[in-house]
Amino acid sequence: MQARVQELEATGLARAWRAGGESARAALGERVHANVRALVAQAQRSFPGVAGEATSLAPAAVRRMLDALPAGADHLDFFRATAQTTRQILVEAARRRLADARGEGPVERARAPAHAARAGADADLLRIDAALRDLQCTDARRAEVFELVHFGRFGLHELAQALQRSEADIDHDLRLVRAWLGSVPTA
Repeated sequence: MQARVQELEATGLARAWRAGGESARAALGERVHANVRALVAQAQRSFPGVAGEATSLAPAAVRRMLDALPAGADHLDFFRATAQTTRQILVEAARRRLADARGEGPVERARAPAHAARAGADADLLRIDAALRDLQCTDARRAEVFELVHFGRFGLHELAQALQRSEADIDHDLRLVRAWLGSVPTA
């Protein structure tokens, strides 16, 4: 019940901001900042070694999420935008780190070993992102389920309710996507 109230509040704040409410913008910014921190933490657990500084991600996340929301969006639209934005930001950060490690970007010599240690996780994230883009073309529903769980912090029960499907269906979709991702060759 508490989660549903928070979803409705976030949706209302997003609409109020889009209508020009500056206090709603500040309140939504605080809420999204906390959400992005939690999303990054979950993404780091799902994809060990993928780093992200949530403080620097929050402003971009708020802008991107609100730009992605259609007029009249509901709470599920908001969480879809959150998951997509989190995925995009993590992928962009992984690409930057890999470019830095190849010498194509500014990397401090003292930080170079840390970049090298994350390179495998970053490459895995990019492989998963590319595979999910391919999957979206053939099975958008299952790709969305994976994205909402791994990048949007949805649990099985919560996602089943939001999508009006059974938990068994959601779990089945996740298992299929994970198996499919495991069969995608590495570069």
